[in-house]
Amino acid sequence: MRCTFLGHKDTPQNIANLLRALLMRLIAESKADDFYVGDQGGFDGVPIA
Repeated sequence: MRCTFLGHKDTPQNIANLLRALLMRLIAESKADDFYVGDQGGFDGVPIA
């Protein structure tokens, strides 16, 4: 499964927590294994862990 998304590095913590939970669920339940993330504003440089 491929997932694509974009966002901003200044995402509020409550949204970041929801995003992390969603990504973990996609990996566990839907076997998502390809993630494409844009690089606008340094979004892809912020770790989700």
